[in-house]
Formats: sequence, C-alpha cells, structure tokens
Amino acid sequence: MVWRADNGTIYVLSDSGRAFSYSITAYSSLPDNPIFGNPPSRLRPIFGFGKVWGNNASVRDLLGWPVLPEIGFNTTVLVQNATIFITELDGSVIQINHNGTWTRNGPVSSVTPTPVVCPHPFFFGMPTDDICPGAPVTTQAAYQPYERGFMIWLADAGDIWVFVNAPAPNRFATYAHFSESDYARFADAPPQPPPPGRFQPINGFGRVWHNLNNYLTGSTIRADLGWATAPESSYTATRQVWGRTSHVHVYLSLPDGRVADAYQGLAGINWTWAK
Repeated sequence: MVWRADNGTIYVLSDSGRAFSYSITAYSSLPDNPIFGNPPSRLRPIFGFGKVWGNNASVRDLLGWPVLPEIGFNTTVLVQNATIFITELDGSVIQINHNGTWTRNGPVSSVTPTPVVCPHPFFFGMPTDDICPGAPVTTQAAYQPYERGFMIWLADAGDIWVFVNAPAPNRFATYAHFSESDYARFADAPPQPPPPGRFQPINGFGRVWHNLNNYLTGSTIRADLGWATAPESSYTATRQVWGRTSHVHVYLSLPDGRVADAYQGLAGINWTWAK
C-alpha cells in the first residue's frame, strides 16, 4: 500500500497487477483495524493502512499480511492523462493506470511533470503551510444545540455527528459519528415531556438521541447530551477533511460561523473549535 500526504489517498497494489484507490473521505470514518491475531513474522497494519486493510476483506485477500512496518519517505508524484507515477525509494516508478492496473518501471524521463500542488485552501482560513486538505463539500444540514453539546445532520450522506462538551476542565470533548444506516432502522422516538425550556429531539436526531450509545463513553447519547435547548434549524454546512495515515481531522461549520474540528488519531478521538 502507498499513502499520499498531499491528498490522503491510499493506493492498494497487488502482485496480480490490480490497483485500487481509497480517498481519505472513504476510509477516515472507518473503525480502526478490527483484525487481530497476525501470524508469526507478520505485522498488523495500523492507522489509515489498517482501516483500509482491516475493513475490506477483498484488500486482505489481495495483499495478505504486512511483512514490514510502514516506511515514510519523500517522493515525486507525476500525473499525466489520468496516469499516476510515484517514485519509490529505490528510484523505480510505480505507474497506476486509470483502468485499475499498475506496473513498476524504471525512471520516467519521458513524462512531462504536472506539478502536484495543494488545490484547496481551508474554507475557514486556516493556513496550509505543510498540509493539504481535501476539497470542501457544501451540503444542506440541520443543527440542534443541547445542554451538553450539539448535533449536526448532513444531507448529502445522511450522517449525524454528535459533539459532546468536555465533562470537566482539562478533559477532552468527545464526538460520535453515525451513518444513516445506524439510525434509520429505528422508529421515531416516542413523545416524552421535556423540562421547561427544553425540547425533545425529533427525526434523525431523535432516533440517535433515544436509541444509540456513545461508543467512546459507553453512555447513551441522551445521557451525554441532555435535552435539546432549541428546536433543530436548517442551514448550509461546509465539511472538509485533512489527514495523514496517523490522524484525520474533519472540519464542520455551524450556523453561527464556528467550525468544529473532529479529530481521530494517536491522541484518541476528540474535538475542539477550529474557528
């Protein structure tokens, strides 16, 4: 497997000559590698490689177990007519073709380089000195504040993000991310009388709040968030992803212009304000 730092893409290259690519948005929300029990002299892949390998049986069947740890290095990436050329440590060049095949060649001297530059700035103005985020995505959304956090629903995929405030000073705030398939199977939450000045969530928010648990805290979403403090409101949200194999940031805008930074990596799973 090969990972590109400029856009987060992971390429899966098999000895049979088949090539697959996974964008950072395709694997960032997957669980960490769930496969254990590596054979002797074999390793268990971690971070982005582990997510792609561990959550896709077809990838495991193609590649088998890793035989060495992942290695970081600086390389040159050239693009010509949808063909990608990646120079390896030994000077050979991986050629990834648009038809899902790949070959290993000698040094490429006849290719006219297309400079690989970061084409997408952060939508909220954060500098991109040594990092390159993915393209910002705009979608219709819904937002609802709660006693101890807030929820965001994104219309393009139906995902619901639950942001829980830090339980105490100097403690990390946590978040949970649910796909539409996680909550759509449940019936709407039954009506329950909220306390004065509070609201019971409805629709997808209500299903998540009433039925699901926070996989980090072990508590129910209802227990983590409390009651809603206002009805849900619709707005246009922007989502943008930036990451490396060891960590991923998902940035989500709120109706008031603030931006939540949902982080998953070596420091755990938590969120802060990016803006």
